[in-house]
Amino acid sequence: MTKRTTIALTVIAAALFGFIVLYEQGTLSTGELAARRGRVIEAFVRPRVNRLELSHGDARIVLVRHQEDEETLDTFDVGTWTLAEPIEGAADPDAVDGVLSAMEWLDARRTLEGVTAEDRTRFGLDEPRARVAFRAGEQDFHISVGGDDPRGEGIYVGADDPGTVWIVGRDFFEALDQDVDHFREKDLFPHFRSRDARRVELTNLDTHVVVERASGRFHMIEPVDTVARAAAIDSVLGVLADVRATRFLAESLSEEDAARWGLATPSREVRVTREEDPALRLRIGGACPDHEGELVAVAGDGPVACISASDVENLDAPLARLRETRLVATADDRVESIELSRGDASFTVRRNEGDWEVASSEGQARPADEAAVSGLMRGLRAEEAEQFLPASPENLAAHGLASERGTLTIHRTDEDAMEVVHIGSEDTVGIWARRGDEAQIARFTGNARELLATAAVTFRARRLSEREAEDAEEIRITRGTAVEVAASVDGQWRVREPVSLAADGAIVRDVAGAVGSLEAVRFVADRARPEHGLEHPRFTIGVRFEAAEHGDDEHTEHEDEPAEDAPVTLTVRVGAPTD
Repeated sequence: MTKRTTIALTVIAAALFGFIVLYEQGTLSTGELAARRGRVIEAFVRPRVNRLELSHGDARIVLVRHQEDEETLDTFDVGTWTLAEPIEGAADPDAVDGVLSAMEWLDARRTLEGVTAEDRTRFGLDEPRARVAFRAGEQDFHISVGGDDPRGEGIYVGADDPGTVWIVGRDFFEALDQDVDHFREKDLFPHFRSRDARRVELTNLDTHVVVERASGRFHMIEPVDTVARAAAIDSVLGVLADVRATRFLAESLSEEDAARWGLATPSREVRVTREEDPALRLRIGGACPDHEGELVAVAGDGPVACISASDVENLDAPLARLRETRLVATADDRVESIELSRGDASFTVRRNEGDWEVASSEGQARPADEAAVSGLMRGLRAEEAEQFLPASPENLAAHGLASERGTLTIHRTDEDAMEVVHIGSEDTVGIWARRGDEAQIARFTGNARELLATAAVTFRARRLSEREAEDAEEIRITRGTAVEVAASVDGQWRVREPVSLAADGAIVRDVAGAVGSLEAVRFVADRARPEHGLEHPRFTIGVRFEAAEHGDDEHTEHEDEPAEDAPVTLTVRVGAPTD
C-alpha cells in the first residue's frame, strides 16, 4: 500500500466518522427509542427536545429550549425555555414542565391499527382540535388531537404514522389547551437576589423611605438619618424576589392605562439600585378588574400584570417598623467579641477556638459561660428605644453623650462590621445612648441601664463547685447564733450540735450534694453590696469534703477552689431574696 493510498483512506475514514457523528447528533439513537418503547410518543426523548409548537383554535405558541448540553439533562430536567411566538420572553418552568410531562408520559388506553383515511376523518384527526409539533435533535415530529371516543374512554390522538391512532385520557388535551399567558414567566423579577440591593426606595400610603447598604448593614437616609431594621428591609426586598403575576393585562403601559389602573400615582412603589445589574422598579396600582384580592402592577415598563394583594403586604410597613429601634441588632452567631467599658471598669468577651472567654481590665482571660453571653445579647436585642431626639450638640450635652462615659462595642464575624453604642446619662425612666455616629440619640428603659452596667463576673462559669456528696465529712449550718453540725463517723451520719443523735443520711447527702454541685443562675456583681444582705446572712452552710481519689488523668481543678486531691470546706452564705 502506497503512502498516497494510506492518506486517502485516512481522509475518507475521518470524513465518514464526522458524518456519523453529525448524523447521530441530529437523530434519535436506537437506545433512546428503545427506552421509550410502549409510550404513545416514543420519539419524545426529553433531553433531546429543543422546540415545541402548540396550536389550538386561533392560538399558536412556540417554545424554544436554550442550547444546554444534552448530557447534563435527565428525564426530570426542564431546561431553560423561552417563548418565541406569539410574544418573545422567558417561559414559566412549571408550565413548560407540565406540557413536557404530559407528552413524555402519555399512555394509550387503546391502540387502533390499520386506520383508514375515512377513520381519521371520523376520529376528527383531519381537522384536529389541537396540534403539537416538536423537534428532537434535528428531527421533527407531529401529534394531532381529535374528537372524543364515543365509548367515553378518552380522546383520539394521531402521530406521523397515519395507520395508527391511540385513545388517551382527556387530561392530555387539557395540558395543551392553554393560552400564551399560561406559558410565560410569572415571576416579575425572576433573577433578583436580595443581597444584590445597594439602595432601596419605598413609597407607600404612609411614608417614603430611602435606605442604603454600607458595611453589610442598611442605613436609612430618608426621612430620618438612622439605622434601618434589616429584617424589615429584607421583607420588602423579598416581595420583589417572590412576586408573581396571576394574569397579564398588557405588554406595555400607556398613559391612558396608567391612569385607568391607578399606576400614574401608584399606591406603592419600590425602586432598587444594584451594584452591577440594572435598577429595578415595581409600581402597584388599584384593584385588578373583575378579580377580587388582586392588584394591578407593572415591573419596569411592562408587562402590566395582576398580582395577589397578599404577596405585597410587606410593602405597607410604616416608618416605625422600617427603622431600627433596638439597642443592638447583631444575632448571636454573628458575634465575634463584646467590649464594654464604663468609667475605670472594662471587659472583653470573645470567641477563642469555638469557646468563649472573658478578660477584664484587672485580670487574665478565663473561660466564659456561653449562656451568659447569649443572655446578654438577647437582653440587648430586646431593648427598644422609647424616645428619639436629634443628635444636636445641645441634646448630646443634655443627655451625657457629649463626652465619653462608656461604650459597648460588638465586633461581628462578617467582614469588618461592628455595632457601637455610646452610653449617656441615666434618669428616672432609663438611660440615653447613641448608636455609632447615628444622627439620633435614644432613650431606653431601666433594664437597658442594668444591661449596660454588666460586670465581667457575669460571664464566669456557673458551676461554683464540683464535689461529690459521698466525699462530705461534716456539715455546719449557722442561723444567727444557732449552730447545727452533722458529721460522718465510720460511714454513718450523726448530729453533734445542738444535740447528739443519729442523722437522716438521705437528707444529709442531699444538702451535701447541693453545696458540692452548686450552680449559679446568674451573677449580679463582682463583690457584695449592702442590698445583697450578705454582711448579715440569713444563714450559712459550710460543708467539709475529704480529698477525692482519682488518677492523674482524671484530675480537674476548679479555678476558684483547691485542687480535688486536698480536703476543702465550701461555705455558702444566703442573703436577701431576689426579685
